[in-house]
Amino acid sequence: MNKTILLADDDRLILGTMSRGLRLSGYNVLEATSGDTAIKLAQDQKPDIAVLDIRMPKMTGIDVAKHLVRILDIPVIFLSAYSDEDTVKAAIASGCMNYLVKPCSLEQLILTIEAVIERNKEIINLKYENKQLDKALSQSRSVCIAIGLIMKNQLLTEEAAFDYLRKNARDQRRKITELAEEVIQTFAGQDNLSQTHL
Repeated sequence: MNKTILLADDDRLILGTMSRGLRLSGYNVLEATSGDTAIKLAQDQKPDIAVLDIRMPKMTGIDVAKHLVRILDIPVIFLSAYSDEDTVKAAIASGCMNYLVKPCSLEQLILTIEAVIERNKEIINLKYENKQLDKALSQSRSVCIAIGLIMKNQLLTEEAAFDYLRKNARDQRRKITELAEEVIQTFAGQDNLSQTHL
């Protein structure tokens, strides 16, 4: 499936030249000559990446980038004639993943686009793995706390308390983490935990 690139530049000559080159290279290209048009296209068609000019009418490329990166989770590259320190700092602060200075060859643009798309995939995968890890750690904490409460209240060893929790979960056809949360809530409401609560 061809990748879709949002290309935004108020210079129609640059926009047309880059768009034509990218299309000939196999990409789908969405064209915008203003910031608000770029955001609308991004919301409607969710491109794989956006290549933005800095200076555009009504809304700057930096404002567009903030919206695309933070709200729509679309990676951004800047392609600009401006390379002064303040502009570059503002671009970086917007969340862009690369900054190219005009004039830029089509080959350099494509290499940068591909590198950023791959890097963005890695970041998305890392975010997903971190979320799964946080979930696993949270579940693990619940089970550990529940085992400690059962050990204290049933005077069992750690292994016996875990077996006790696991057996009850199996008998009730419930997830062990779900039952562990219930044990914690039950204990929080009273001093003693009895077998009838499992």
